[in-house]
Amino acid sequence: PILDRPLIARIVLVSLLLEGTGQAGTTLYLRNTGRLATVVFALAFSASALVTLFGDRLSWPARHRRSLGLGFAAVMAVHFVAIVGLFFVREPEYTGITLPGNETSPWIMPLLVLLGGGAGLLIVLGMTITSFAVPRRRLGEQNWRRLHLLGGWFLLMIIAVDTFDGLFREHRLIDALFCAIVLSVVALRVSAYATARQAALSST
Repeated sequence: PILDRPLIARIVLVSLLLEGTGQAGTTLYLRNTGRLATVVFALAFSASALVTLFGDRLSWPARHRRSLGLGFAAVMAVHFVAIVGLFFVREPEYTGITLPGNETSPWIMPLLVLLGGGAGLLIVLGMTITSFAVPRRRLGEQNWRRLHLLGGWFLLMIIAVDTFDGLFREHRLIDALFCAIVLSVVALRVSAYATARQAALSST
């Protein structure tokens, strides 16, 4: 398999061992599973673009795209557990947001994370279900393409918000790497679209 359960379990376990099972440990587990998901998603979402731009030389992600997608879904399921866990282990000052009048609420940040993560999880669930032959056939090829294209861009947007926030607001330098991954995926997709469009115009 492209991504096995023991690997995900080790990432979660190490995160909790390093910081404990409270807010710090849960947050680290959330970040590390999110980073793993980012790498797997980037390979899956840029797979067709890599083939368009580089041909068989970089066709490995395209040949394993379904396995990568299912691996991403597995990581996201584990990731969502940490999102829910934040409600139970968060400290009173954990908001990350200052409200009008300098008010704070211990529920704001977990709620925002839950809403964003929940929306992303629903997208992942839809994409995962339709990766199987029967649901894909019932959905129809055109609708399937729309779901996976728009869903992919939506997930990339969520990842971008998180990684750029980590780099510029929380000053986590490691997120510079993941910002670069996000920008690389965008560049690959846009370049592949332009290349395919140019080829189509040239053939007419």
